[in-house]
Amino acid sequence: MCDILVSMITNSSVAGKKKSPLDVLEDILEDSKKSASGANIIADSDAAVAKEEEKLVGVRKQQKEQAQEDQIGIQRSLQEIANLKNSPQAKVADNQDQAKVQKKQDHDEKMKGIEIVQLGHKKIEVSE
Repeated sequence: MCDILVSMITNSSVAGKKKSPLDVLEDILEDSKKSASGANIIADSDAAVAKEEEKLVGVRKQQKEQAQEDQIGIQRSLQEIANLKNSPQAKVADNQDQAKVQKKQDHDEKMKGIEIVQLGHKKIEVSE
């Protein structure tokens, strides 16, 4: 380091004027501050990148947890639907639907032979 200082002191001349050793040391100090601030900028940017990565990891973890909760909710809903299909109310509704279908089939069967015949006209079937 001393060799660098000596060479800077002996080689430093601006427009033919020699700088004092104190001026040279001040220049070195300013240069080191500039390089240190550059290192700080790099360190700050590395810290910012690390923070962003931590946020991203947190968001991904939260998304994974949410997906698991959603899957559990879907399974619960499917189980509730299955339970509703097997409930007494659902069985009664099925029986009522079957009774309606049977009643309509019986009515259609009774009406098969009943037709209105008009002379000179085509045959018209009664439907209700």
